[in-house]
Amino acid sequence: MPVALYSDSNSEEGREMEDMVDNRGKFFPTCSNRRPAKMEAGSDSDVEIDRLDGTQWCHCGQCAVMPTARECRCCSEIDQVRTVMDEEGAACITLHPGFEAVCLNSWVLQTAYYVYRQQYGGRAQENSIQEKYRHTAYRQLVRMCWQF
Repeated sequence: MPVALYSDSNSEEGREMEDMVDNRGKFFPTCSNRRPAKMEAGSDSDVEIDRLDGTQWCHCGQCAVMPTARECRCCSEIDQVRTVMDEEGAACITLHPGFEAVCLNSWVLQTAYYVYRQQYGGRAQENSIQEKYRHTAYRQLVRMCWQF
């Protein structure tokens, strides 16, 4: 079961962040029990079908079709992520100069997990190393984009 990493996952930004990061790589959880994100024009089912048919919805050029339509989100569709990308002229959040160091470097993730574990104690996620790093990378991306 995925753990909500954004402190207010009921907010629009929290849902957008949770939905977006799912399609960013091996460290991110799959989206299985969240409600669908708001989509643009057309009925939700029409847009969902379109998103599963290809990556025409992708603006950054780095997206891939995921198992569900709610996972098929482009980083460019989330305002705060787009702002961070624009600051460095990155076409995709995964191409941002800080992304790899902050969200994918195993030493950084290990150290950030220790901070998380110290802060949350017994409530800290204690699963496989991949799950710990996925959880931590998710938190790191939120921190990078929303500064908390």
